[in-house]
Amino acid sequence: MISAHNIRLNRTCDTSHPTRTISTHNTRLNRTCDTSHSTRTISTHNIRLNRTFTRLNRTCDTSHSTRTISTHNTRLNRTCDTSHPTRTISTHNTRLNRTCDTSHPTRTISTHNIRLNRTCDTSHSTRTISIHNTRLNRTCDTSHSTRTISAYNTRLNRTWDTSHSTRTISIHNTRLNRTWDTSHSTRTISIHNTRLNRTCDTSHPTRTISTHNTRLNRTWDTSHSTRTISAYNTRVNRTWTHHTLRGRSPSTIPD
Repeated sequence: MISAHNIRLNRTCDTSHPTRTISTHNTRLNRTCDTSHSTRTISTHNIRLNRTFTRLNRTCDTSHSTRTISTHNTRLNRTCDTSHPTRTISTHNTRLNRTCDTSHPTRTISTHNIRLNRTCDTSHSTRTISIHNTRLNRTCDTSHSTRTISAYNTRLNRTWDTSHSTRTISIHNTRLNRTWDTSHSTRTISIHNTRLNRTCDTSHPTRTISTHNTRLNRTWDTSHSTRTISAYNTRVNRTWTHHTLRGRSPSTIPD
């Protein structure tokens, strides 16, 4: 155990099966590393930790560990943990960029007032994202998952889920563009302040549309589905569901 007050600890390294705890106040910890089957906890207040696990750049822990990071007003960049871990990150007023965890994990991210970009989890996971005042771009989850996105005052662009999923999107004052779900799904969209254009579903459906002060253009329904759309003065563009699209990549589906 290391307890420090107003000091600089540089180039600390402990590499052989330890249990390590660092408690610091108003301290700079640089170049600390712990790489071999350890349990590591860092609790910090008003400090700069570089190349470790808070203000956390280029940190990597890849050998069957359990890792917990609790931070306040911190930047976490390029964090990765890739070998069957359980990982939880709880942050406030933080930017999380380029986070990836790809080998059968359970992953939960709870954030407030942050930007999450380029997040991807593709191997048999359960993923939940709860956000407020956030932009989520290019999010994809394609392998037998259950996915729920609840967003307020958010732009969701290029979201898709194509493999035997149940998908629900509940939004308020939002633009949803190029959303589709093409493989044996049940889909419900409930929206307020929306325009629905170019919606299609064309073969043996049960369809109900209830709208107020809305423009519905070029709507059709093509593939044995049950679809309900309730809309109020909202824009939803390029939404469709039909069996003939099965197996095609989203980029090949026409407008």
